[in-house]
Amino acid sequence: MWTEYLNRLLGVSVGLLILATVVSAWRHHRHEPRILWSSVAALLLTGFQGWLGGRVVAHELAAWIVTVHMIVALVIVQLLLYATVATRPHGAATTGTPRTPVTRATLSLILVTMIQIAIGTQVRGAVDVALDGGVPRAGAVASVGMLDHLHRGAALAVFAGSLMMVLWLGSRVPGERTLIRWAYVVAGLATAQVGLGVVMTYVSLLPAAQVGHLVVASVLLGAETVLLLLGRTESVAAAFPLRDRRLPRVP
Repeated sequence: MWTEYLNRLLGVSVGLLILATVVSAWRHHRHEPRILWSSVAALLLTGFQGWLGGRVVAHELAAWIVTVHMIVALVIVQLLLYATVATRPHGAATTGTPRTPVTRATLSLILVTMIQIAIGTQVRGAVDVALDGGVPRAGAVASVGMLDHLHRGAALAVFAGSLMMVLWLGSRVPGERTLIRWAYVVAGLATAQVGLGVVMTYVSLLPAAQVGHLVVASVLLGAETVLLLLGRTESVAAAFPLRDRRLPRVP
C-alpha cells in the first residue's frame, strides 16, 4: 500500500515540476520551438501517463500495459533531456544539425535498449505469474523461457555496443572530451545493468537487485539520449570523412 501511495505522490510531484518547466519554457524560450514544444509534449504525455497508471491497476499489473506504462515514462524523460540540452549554449544548433555517424550509431543503441527494457517488463510479468503459481524464487526466471533469452541477448548487445562506442569515439574524435565522457557513462551503466541482471538471476531475485536493475536501465537510456544530442555537432561531423556521410545528389 505504501509503495503505491509513494508512487502516486511522486507522480503528482513530477507532473507539477513538468508544468513549471512548461511555464518557464513559455516565459523564456517561447521563440525556440524545440524547447517549448518538447516541454509541452512531456506535459501532455505526463497526463496520459497518469491515466495509464490507473489502467495498470485496473488490469491488475498485466505485463503488456506495464510495458506501455514504462515506455511512456522513458519517452517523457527523453523529451525533457532534449529540452534541457537545447537550453545550453549552442544547444539549439546541437539539436538541429544533420545526423552524423555518431548519432546514427547512438540511435541504434537507443532502439536496442528500448527493446531490451520492453522485453524486460514482459519477463517481470512472467516471473510474477510463475511466483503466484508456486514456482520457487530461485527457479522463477528459468521458467520464463524464450523471453528471458531474448532479454539477455538484448542486454549483451547493448553492453557490446556501448564498449564499441567508447573505442570508436576515442579513436575518431579524441578531442571531444565531453562526448567521450558520456560514452564512458553509457558503457559503465550498461556494465552495471548486466551485473545486476546476473545477481538478480542467481541470487533468487534479490529485491534490491530488481529495483537497481530497473533504475539503471532508465538512467542508461537517459545517458544514451544525452550522447545522441551531443553527437549532433559540427565538430563531430567534421571528424568523419565524407564517405561516411550521405553525399549530395549531383544534378
